Amino acid sequence: MTNCLIQTEIDLELKTKVEKRFAELGLTLQEAIQLFLSQAVQPNAWPLIKQPNAETQAAIDESYHGQLKAYQSLDHLWAELGQE
Repeated sequence: MTNCLIQTEIDLELKTKVEKRFAELGLTLQEAIQLFLSQAVQPNAWPLIKQPNAETQAAIDESYHGQLKAYQSLDHLWAELGQE
C-alpha cells in the first residue's frame, strides 16, 4: 500500500474537540479519518448512517412492496395480538 498526504483546513476549536472525543475512544484523528474513509468505500455503506440488520431490511423491503398488514384501528391490532 502506498500512502499519500491529505491536507485540509478545519476550525481549530473543532479539531480540538474531535481529537479529545477520538482520544476517549482510543483513536487518533488520523485513525478516525482512515476509518471514515475505509467505511465510505464499502458496498451499500455510508459511514455516518447505521445500516439496518437483515431482519429490519426485509421489513423495509416489504413495506416498499405493499406487503404489510394494515389495521382499521389500534384496537384491531391489539385484539389480534391478544392484548385487548
